[in-house]
Amino acid sequence: MRGKITFLIALALMLLLCACNSTENNLSTTSNDHTHQAAVEEQIVSDRVSGYCGNTQTTIYFDDDTKYTFMYGESVTMTDILINLDYDKGNLCKCLPEYTVDTEFGTGYGINLTAGYVRCDKGQADLTQEQIDKLKEIILWAKDKI
Repeated sequence: MRGKITFLIALALMLLLCACNSTENNLSTTSNDHTHQAAVEEQIVSDRVSGYCGNTQTTIYFDDDTKYTFMYGESVTMTDILINLDYDKGNLCKCLPEYTVDTEFGTGYGINLTAGYVRCDKGQADLTQEQIDKLKEIILWAKDKI
């Protein structure tokens, strides 16, 4: 009986965590009611945020309850991407973020590299393949530093 309950709980958790299923050989992901693809053009605000210095601090939270806080180059690059996206409140999907990021200019950015989006209290914005690659590079670098 205990084994069946454990199996059912594990199955329920797997189904919950698999809101989006990746397809092979491209970024396109599909859930029951929508498909994700990388943005063709950068979706950035017209008046980009600027004027902050290189010692801005960023924290990435991983799903294994670890986190990494860093400053300088990688922090500035990640912050530039996150704070300058043109978020749309009408563009929210049900896919769960893979990472959570806090910067000095905003907290609770949900990043899903598989689906290629960033979500925050302002809405959701799709990422270009170049942005996805850069964020993935920074996230993997941070994970290695833990």
